[in-house]
Amino acid sequence: MNDHALLREYADAGSQTAFGQLVERHVALVYSAARRRLGDAHLAEDATQQVFLRLARKARDLPPSVIVSGWLYRTGGLVASEIARHEQRRRERETRAAQAMNDTATDATWREIEPLLEEAMDHLGNTDRDAVILRYFENKSLREVGTALDVTDDAAQKRLSRALEKLRAFLARRGKTVAGGALAGAITTGAIQAAPAGLTQSVATFVFSSAAVAATTSTLGSLMTLVSAKTIVTGAVAIGAATALVFQHVEINRLRTDQESALNRVRAAEQSAETAQQSLAAATTAAQNDPRLAELARLRGEVAGLRRREVELTANNAQLAKAVQRSTDARQQAEQLTAEQEEARTKAIARMNYTKQWALAFIMFAEDHGGRMPKTFQEASAYFPQNGQTSDLKPEQFEIMYQGSRDAIKNPAQTILVREIQPLASPGGSGLNRAYVFADGHSEIHQAVDGNFTAWENEHLAGSPGQP
Repeated sequence: MNDHALLREYADAGSQTAFGQLVERHVALVYSAARRRLGDAHLAEDATQQVFLRLARKARDLPPSVIVSGWLYRTGGLVASEIARHEQRRRERETRAAQAMNDTATDATWREIEPLLEEAMDHLGNTDRDAVILRYFENKSLREVGTALDVTDDAAQKRLSRALEKLRAFLARRGKTVAGGALAGAITTGAIQAAPAGLTQSVATFVFSSAAVAATTSTLGSLMTLVSAKTIVTGAVAIGAATALVFQHVEINRLRTDQESALNRVRAAEQSAETAQQSLAAATTAAQNDPRLAELARLRGEVAGLRRREVELTANNAQLAKAVQRSTDARQQAEQLTAEQEEARTKAIARMNYTKQWALAFIMFAEDHGGRMPKTFQEASAYFPQNGQTSDLKPEQFEIMYQGSRDAIKNPAQTILVREIQPLASPGGSGLNRAYVFADGHSEIHQAVDGNFTAWENEHLAGSPGQP
């Protein structure tokens, strides 16, 4: 089935299988272009999800004359620009893990043109850009390109030649002189990198879980921007936790090295003790068989010295055994702390995702009830996505902190809407942490080293002195 047939099946019957085939077919194209624009793998994944979500919304309205891969490429550019601007505004408040993009192409020409490719593609017309994408990004034949553009094979070849010449001229103006044939080969070789494992499934899951929300409110665009931003923050939190785990593993490896060194010293000391014992036995035998008293006295002196050496080696062995035990204990403590941190990170992500679903439900309830926020979770339960239900987290674990009008909130990003009733202990005994939902739809995990959240909460409640 072609792209538009799959879109019609999804629009008419809600077929997740059809949409999943579309995602699998084009996810590498969208992800690769977004990664070149944003320079960050995690942001590229988020941009990919947003592009396919927009495709799901346009499934019924996209004209058959539109090349789907070209539409995805153009939409990916717009989404990437939005995310880049959003990241610039949030840079001073959010921690973002920057990942350097790996150069997967070995050709020297590709390394020359890669930084300028997206800007060069932006200067092409829609039809020229569609032709380049079909031929060199997706490796379509000339006949397939011509069929998609509704022209003959010769016309498709001429359009591709003109498009390559425009790209080559743009690159030449930027100081990169590349022959047309080398340019085509470089784009074919390096333009598409494999999308990360699991991205296809995560994109489809993201789109389907967001479809119900998209159909009920005109303000979803801003809400999804907030959700996307929080996804990026969650990714940054997860990367920070992973960095801590790396340091823990480095420390564990160092402890293991120390343990091996100590064990080697124990083995050497045991060998020395065994050698001393053998020498002592030999010396005693020789002394007993030697009739000369002077020689016997000398041998006895050596025996005494060897015995003292044996005592010293025994003492050293005991010290080394204690060192090995301390090293083993330290390694076990480090491994236990690593496991606790991983468990805490997993729980934090689950709590944030769960509370974020309630934030969207509350905001949608207010949209349908003249701006009034719900007074109970039961009131907003009809807006809570069914696939967001879990057996681990329940509404009874949270309490509503604001029940007035949404329009009366002056600073939604700083106003607590819902909080977790019972705080959880932070790993390593570093205090307590509690999940919060704010009136603008985002969620946070706040930590109190002394276990007291009162002062911080008072600054973030509607009507408090700290509210504008």
